[in-house]
Amino acid sequence: MLNGNHKLGVIYLVIFSLLILCNLTIFSEINDSWSILGSFLLIGGRRILPTLMAATFAMTNTHIGEWVASLQKLKLPFNLILPLVIVFRYFPTLLNNTKAIFKALKFRGLITNKFELILHPIKGLEYILVPILVSTDTIATELSSVVFIRGMGNQMPHTSIYANRFQWLDWLVIVVSVLLMIGGIVI
Repeated sequence: MLNGNHKLGVIYLVIFSLLILCNLTIFSEINDSWSILGSFLLIGGRRILPTLMAATFAMTNTHIGEWVASLQKLKLPFNLILPLVIVFRYFPTLLNNTKAIFKALKFRGLITNKFELILHPIKGLEYILVPILVSTDTIATELSSVVFIRGMGNQMPHTSIYANRFQWLDWLVIVVSVLLMIGGIVI
């Protein structure tokens, strides 16, 4: 929300609040195997949600060139940087393809809304999952080709237009994070 993406921030806040609410009300007592499974899924979802939030923030607000410059500044081997660059580009491309598949299905009248996927899961698998799986191989191949065409496979040192310097806010975040980790260990 501080970055200006209020809609996504509210969505994540609502999801997190619902996970806590369900865990405190519906699965407050563990009596049988269903309550164990439900509690496990709620707690697991609540624990993985901050990671998804950070990944969403990083993917939407950071350019690939900034990623490469930062990873090079950390002196990571280039054999590790290349696959990471491909992964960073893969998920936004896959998301765009998934949106295009939904639009095409809606245009053809095969699936008019997302609730039909819940009512007819086999239809959803056939119409959405199969095209996504077919397109993933093509996406990965094209992204690998683009990375090498742009000269990223060259082992020589690369220059960047992005300045990579720590500022006072970066040091503040690091200090607060370390203090929170120490506090979590002590408590």
